[in-house]
Amino acid sequence: MRLRFVAICWALNPLGAGAVDLAKAVIAACERPSNFQFLYDLNLTIEDKIRKIAQDIYGADDIELLPAAKEKVALYTKQVRTRRRGHA
Repeated sequence: MRLRFVAICWALNPLGAGAVDLAKAVIAACERPSNFQFLYDLNLTIEDKIRKIAQDIYGADDIELLPAAKEKVALYTKQVRTRRRGHA
């Protein structure tokens, strides 16, 4: 049996008081045991991660990144590699 936590969120109420029930539901869900696994291997490229999500979750045949998206993926990949080498 799968338990689901549900809360109505009225976070725009004064001081965000409407989000309290949501916060409590999130805490309760986080405290339960989980067998969470990533959908993809964390060592995949960003493009391959996007492809995996598109295919497995949305049923896509494949993905095609626009040139601007490819540039952002390349920039992010470069930033991650630089940080991993300790040049943050």
